[in-house]
Amino acid sequence: MNTNFAKAPAPWIAALRRSHDRLRMLVDPLDVEQHQEGSYDSEWSIAQVLSHLGSGAEIFSLFLDAGLSGDDPPGRETFLPIREAWTGRSPPEQAADALEADKALLERFESLDAAQQWRFRLPLFRRVRVSTSDPERQLVLEVGEAVTLGAWDAEESLPEVRLPAEAFLRLVYGRLDPAHTPPLETGAVDLDELRAVFPGF
Repeated sequence: MNTNFAKAPAPWIAALRRSHDRLRMLVDPLDVEQHQEGSYDSEWSIAQVLSHLGSGAEIFSLFLDAGLSGDDPPGRETFLPIREAWTGRSPPEQAADALEADKALLERFESLDAAQQWRFRLPLFRRVRVSTSDPERQLVLEVGEAVTLGAWDAEESLPEVRLPAEAFLRLVYGRLDPAHTPPLETGAVDLDELRAVFPGF
């Protein structure tokens, strides 16, 4: 499946701009001690959440490069060194650098002309069977012009990923990073491709 960014990109870019401006408004007043306070995620500090957002912005810039050039998207071997570099930064560096990385990615999106928007393509999977536990559900995740989730037809053979329902919710909200991913079965499905579909907010 090719994801085409040229489908009415302006509202999406505007939403990214509003999200970035709100993030900066919330983070800029924080001091060093506040960076290390707990976030809404009980296992992460505010700085760690920002580090996750910053590494995500840096990684997605590589997807943007690939989408514009027509190359294959980066694989998981590219992600780990980036995440490790962000983890190794101090809390103030994580906070400040995350805002700059997010800004840099946003400005790249804002700078795309019509030809670049039309040329942007990313090869991704088309349909995936999602099997959850606690509770048990059989679903089909489809990535097309929109991302949809529906009931699985037992007669349809699809690549399958098995994971706890809680982990699937974290995935959808962009919070299933490698450090917080439980044991799961992905078969032929690339988990990093799934993460790319749900970058979080």
